[in-house]
Amino acid sequence: MPEFHFTMIDGQDDIKDGLAFGHLEVRGATGQASSRTPDKDGGLGIQVFAVLPDLLDGLSSLIKRGRGTFIFSDPVFSLKFKIDRHGTLTISHRRTVIDAAPPATVARAIWSAVQEFSDKHLGDVTEPTEFTELSDSGDVQYIDMRIRVEAAMARFQIALNELRS
Repeated sequence: MPEFHFTMIDGQDDIKDGLAFGHLEVRGATGQASSRTPDKDGGLGIQVFAVLPDLLDGLSSLIKRGRGTFIFSDPVFSLKFKIDRHGTLTISHRRTVIDAAPPATVARAIWSAVQEFSDKHLGDVTEPTEFTELSDSGDVQYIDMRIRVEAAMARFQIALNELRS
């Protein structure tokens, strides 16, 4: 069974807008991958709260389709998720297969890691970012990582529940 682990980089001055850096590590039966670099400090990492919705929504969509590929990509790290014709979800990084398991197993592993990270760190995000976007109504609004992450988690929970039915 694959294992996913999100961590926050220590010593960041201000994460209250959610634009904080962290790492994603994945371990599986046949390999592992990490957003950490061989640098002494582990490198810049990924903006965890910014990429979580993309990861959850992309994986949720793949699981609902039941076939195909989803590539989670950040400027410093990427993972490829592929469901084959037999229904096995393969996770790979740079041509290295990390694990192959049923989609429900992978979804539960990611869900567990996201919940653990969110429970520990999402409460530290207390305000929107300084960046704006257009809302569905056409209004300009500030990007709020709390809302984005919580909404993506809710959508993923629905997909996970559908897998169990």
